[in-house]
Amino acid sequence: MKIDEVKTYWKVSDRPFYDEMNHDEKIEIHKYSEDAGLPYEFIKFSKSTV
Repeated sequence: MKIDEVKTYWKVSDRPFYDEMNHDEKIEIHKYSEDAGLPYEFIKFSKSTV
């Protein structure tokens, strides 16, 4: 795997695919980002061609 892109969001609801997450996933992410006063990082991966 290689990291293609990292985007930082201060509101989890601004992240891509937020509407596709279920309630429990949203609560879990909030717990370790917004609720803790930390940003949320959305990391885009792809297969490495080494």
